[in-house]
Amino acid sequence: MANYDSGHYFLTALIPLRNATLDVDGRRVSPRQRVEELLAVLPNAEWLPAGALGNTEELFSPCSVSPFVREARTHFTRLVVIDDLPYNARQPADALLDLLRKRDPLVPQPVETLGCAWLLWCADFDAASGADSERDSWLASVWQNLGSELTPILRHAVGFEDVHDAAGFTRYIARCQVETTLPFNDYWAVMPALSDVGFRIPLLLAVAGLVCLLMSGYRLAGLALLVLAVLWAWLSVRNAGLRPFPAPQPPAPPSTLPSVRKALYVQQAFSAFVADSQALDAETLHARFGAFVAQHRPEALDAPSQALGQLGL
Repeated sequence: MANYDSGHYFLTALIPLRNATLDVDGRRVSPRQRVEELLAVLPNAEWLPAGALGNTEELFSPCSVSPFVREARTHFTRLVVIDDLPYNARQPADALLDLLRKRDPLVPQPVETLGCAWLLWCADFDAASGADSERDSWLASVWQNLGSELTPILRHAVGFEDVHDAAGFTRYIARCQVETTLPFNDYWAVMPALSDVGFRIPLLLAVAGLVCLLMSGYRLAGLALLVLAVLWAWLSVRNAGLRPFPAPQPPAPPSTLPSVRKALYVQQAFSAFVADSQALDAETLHARFGAFVAQHRPEALDAPSQALGQLGL
């Protein structure tokens, strides 16, 4: 699987940060430290108080909710500073072999380090396909809706001084993008239709190879057929794993952001309904359930629904 899967685009970008120190309020700090400080005060998703449902904007000030709520296709996004590579101790080796090869275990081994700190940006958003135009459309919307919050952070990145508009921002992030090799998509509630990997040809090759091995004079050909069968099977599994899941990439039913928000809202509301409806007689329960459906409208995605940037309890 790559950047696109089941109706969602998975963006992964590694953005290099500058090394030169800078002056902030009379103190010398590194760009890495400054970016970490800015990320620490960037509003995150807010937890709803128990029992609070729907568009409860009155519970939060405009500055307390993540600015990414202004881009209404975004399921998830995360910004993380990678300041260096972790040290996992010496490479493991056999002590007896090292003794025979006269290798001194006290001699330091090379340690990999980063030349600069990097800002990792991961995002998952609704998209009709994995085309670059879908990514660019989302990035342009991000710049237009929350560029003022991202600019103080990204101004410490290498080359960001040339970004002045949505088009420049889109090109910059596209240059920093790395392929997402393991997207996380947890919206499938039913078993999707899996595509056939296609083991028929390698199976026929394996059978032919075994037959040749049993025939004198054809053993070399049999071994070649068996090797070809294993290689073909491995390539079939590998290519199937690289294809979006499942072909031809329909979204997981339903998994757009409005659908997910509605599902979370109904889940919370129905849990409260069940807890409050214990030991009711059938007639009263039927009437209350009708009132529940009329109030919460499970079939309507527009409202009532869980507000953007809020996590229910």
